[in-house]
Amino acid sequence: FQPKLTIKPPHPIPPLLTKLTTEPKKPKPPALPPREELTGEQIKQGREAIGWSRKQLGGFLDLSADYIDKLERGDRLVTPELEAKIRKLLKLA
Repeated sequence: FQPKLTIKPPHPIPPLLTKLTTEPKKPKPPALPPREELTGEQIKQGREAIGWSRKQLGGFLDLSADYIDKLERGDRLVTPELEAKIRKLLKLA
């Protein structure tokens, strides 16, 4: 004699499982084309166009004027978060 064990899942699980297997997957929206990386020259031109000093731009970004100088010269990389802030402040597309 072989014992047989049948386990039935609780009430909400079977309808959820059938919903998962019967609904077609939605296509993903097309990815936006990658934006051109922000250069130090663009930062400098944008800052000068507004008439800000490195110290003023750094104050808005909570960075030192020296760090802004290094960004403009290309000695430091612009992180994606910092790039978004700079683009917004300097109104760069």
